[in-house]
Amino acid sequence: MKINKTKDKKQQTNVYDLKDLYEGKIKNENSLILIREKEVEYDLLERGHIINKLYELVSSCCNEEKFVVALEGKWGSGKTTIINNLKRLIKNEENIIVIDNFDPWSYEDEKAMFRGMFDSIMEKIGINFSIRDINDFIKTYMNTIFNIAKHENTYNIMKKYYSDYDKSNKLKKIINAYLKNNNKKILFIIDNIERADKENIIFLFKLINNILNFDNTFYLLSFDDERMRKIFDKDLKIDFEYLKKIIQLEIKIPKVHESVMHDVVNKCIINLMSLYGIDNHKKEYEKTIRFLAKDIKDLRELKIFLNSVISFNYRLNNYLNFQDTLLLELIKSNDIELYEEIWRNKQYFVSEDTHMSSELYTLDTKGFNIKAKDYFDNLFSINNQKHREYKEILSLMFPYVENYKNNRLIKAEYGSYMIGQNNNGDYKTNIKNKRIFSARYFDLYFSQCDNEFTNINKNIEKFVRIINNTDNIEIIEKRFIDLMNLYTNWVQKYTFETLEYYLSEINENKMSILLKIINKHLKEYNDDMIFLGLSALQRMYIIMSEIIIEISREEFEEFLKVIGNDYSKIYCIRELKYWIENSKSHFKEEYSQKIEKLNIAIKKLVEDIIIKNIDILDKRYYIEKNLWGIYHETKESQNERKEYIKNILNKENIFRFLNDMLSRSVGSGYGYSVRKGNIEEFSSIDEVDNILKSIERELTEDEKLLLNIYEQSKTIPDDEHAIFLNEDKKFIV
Repeated sequence: MKINKTKDKKQQTNVYDLKDLYEGKIKNENSLILIREKEVEYDLLERGHIINKLYELVSSCCNEEKFVVALEGKWGSGKTTIINNLKRLIKNEENIIVIDNFDPWSYEDEKAMFRGMFDSIMEKIGINFSIRDINDFIKTYMNTIFNIAKHENTYNIMKKYYSDYDKSNKLKKIINAYLKNNNKKILFIIDNIERADKENIIFLFKLINNILNFDNTFYLLSFDDERMRKIFDKDLKIDFEYLKKIIQLEIKIPKVHESVMHDVVNKCIINLMSLYGIDNHKKEYEKTIRFLAKDIKDLRELKIFLNSVISFNYRLNNYLNFQDTLLLELIKSNDIELYEEIWRNKQYFVSEDTHMSSELYTLDTKGFNIKAKDYFDNLFSINNQKHREYKEILSLMFPYVENYKNNRLIKAEYGSYMIGQNNNGDYKTNIKNKRIFSARYFDLYFSQCDNEFTNINKNIEKFVRIINNTDNIEIIEKRFIDLMNLYTNWVQKYTFETLEYYLSEINENKMSILLKIINKHLKEYNDDMIFLGLSALQRMYIIMSEIIIEISREEFEEFLKVIGNDYSKIYCIRELKYWIENSKSHFKEEYSQKIEKLNIAIKKLVEDIIIKNIDILDKRYYIEKNLWGIYHETKESQNERKEYIKNILNKENIFRFLNDMLSRSVGSGYGYSVRKGNIEEFSSIDEVDNILKSIERELTEDEKLLLNIYEQSKTIPDDEHAIFLNEDKKFIV
């Protein structure tokens, strides 16, 4: 009673029919969508002419004996759909008895199949024979069919006395008379015969040919002729031409017209993309879908593709690029050797961010191009015809393959070697779209898991949604801090680099808010040395400069008031000037006005610092490299600069001074030295030595290391390093 009283909430199905997807009838929000595999009556592949001809044949055929038709086509070619449409057309034909409930693959032996086939006929025609008569019929004909040793006596007795045979033959005569007198015909449909046990298959044809050969009976046999030929020739060791003696008409299902299949594939994929919120208007998807339509041969393949690739692999792992996921899964399904070849030889497919892996990065581009061309020549050679079919698809996925296809240099043999300094639009778009040819994401397409780069992308996309949809600055700042602390080591550079690529997606009215938050946390960004690249802090200067370019004059003036009175922002302002001046954006008059105002702001800061003897090395103001900001603004006033440093330099800030005088480099290791030339731009070795000698307290470990670098640097030329470390050292001073 308790169970019956409880009403279960009806759960909305997420398994749909392909026709509903094709016609755009599915209304689904944030749910996994699956396409069911079931027998259907509708026709998406324009098989109407076959269906109509088959209907005309069945309805007009007036043969006094049996008539056997074979409907031949590969799995998924639409045989069952044609049969279902045929049944729909003849369901109102009172003179046709349709028998379609017989499944030959569901019987474990021949006797059970014989009984099942005969019972199907008895059930449909409605003649009430006694169970004894039916059993006698089956027993007699089983003995007749299997005229072997164990049945030989029975067979001979039957031949001699033939009473049982005569009784069984009466059943046939009654059935034939019933069909004739009532102007009835039997349509016996047997679908997917090749799925049955091979012994049952040959027995089935014997039954149709010799035993169940009732008058005015139309047998429609549906099978894959290629599979059937294999069963006959290889498994049964019987000439396939045996079938020709039984079958009177062969209907071979023609191939689907390419335009028809393209229409179905195109609409189904686009509609499914739309349901998942994927932008299906991108031009690159047009070629992709065209290739898919060409490669997907039937609706069964399409359903599997929609379920496996889009709904499962992409919908459940949608941190990767939609196009690349689709095409790679297509290759995986149809050419697993090529799929594994790509995985094993990533150096010929990964073309961006190659510096992230020692096996990918090379400065010998000429040597690489020779090897790569030889590799692709072999991969797409005549001997690898199957791989050649996918060259066009691979060119959509991998720029190296596209270059090879178009007879261009596979890898450019010139250009900047500044790693991570590629600010062109395509590169930014590729990172945002998580393309397979980037070293950041390549492995993920094969392992189907997350890494720090996809984690960064997801968190930045989340941050962009938050900043665009809330006016609460505290919430925005909290989310920014979460993003900033996602990776606090040198990997933070990738967080900020990716954030830069998403700036265009942030609402204009929120840009100045982001600028203020970035500026507020400037001391917290990682500034580790990056080989031929930019640190997280340097990347943030670029982001700030791009925001300054975009914000209004009023918003810029407001920001300028903040940094224009902050003594710790001297180097920051200088960097902002540099990046605005070197912006890839089209230079406008408004930019030059903003640069000029930054010039005025930094000059005023430096003048105040020198005139008022503001200790820029004090903990309140200290940020690395600020001294060099002062240096660039006082290049023509060395004496004035030195006098200022003499006034502020003391034993409390001497190690911060030495820290700013450090020359750093990264290569096989991290090199450090305090160059005499650097010190002499601000002070002198004697003055520094005197201050160091006056220190009486115990030094920290970082101070001891700085002092050691300083002392060692005195004994070597200015272009050499005093010590080398295995990791970048940030001195706490």
